[in-house]
Amino acid sequence: DIHAILDPGDQDYFYKTRSERIKMPLENLVPLRGKNLGILKTALIPLKSMLAEADYFSGPSPLYPDFIAFGAFKWAAASSPLKVLEGDEEIQGWFDRMENFYQEKIRALEEKPLL
Repeated sequence: DIHAILDPGDQDYFYKTRSERIKMPLENLVPLRGKNLGILKTALIPLKSMLAEADYFSGPSPLYPDFIAFGAFKWAAASSPLKVLEGDEEIQGWFDRMENFYQEKIRALEEKPLL
């Protein structure tokens, strides 16, 4: 999906270097999506158990672990139409809370001029 959203001048380089890195053409990854999503869902189990006890991985408010994980999921959402959190209410709820956290920070900055 990333290849498709790149500027045309960058696509050849991206395709070549990523295909070399994974030792297969990029299009061979598409059929593996279901398997890889399953692996991701399994990897998220410990995070889901943390969210059963608090709104954020760090507890009652977001801290470094939340920001790092949010960045990865935000990147995935921005670079692919694939909904990696679809059907995962706990992680999706956390993601939505993180989105709201950032939106509140942006609104606060917009309301308070720097100069």
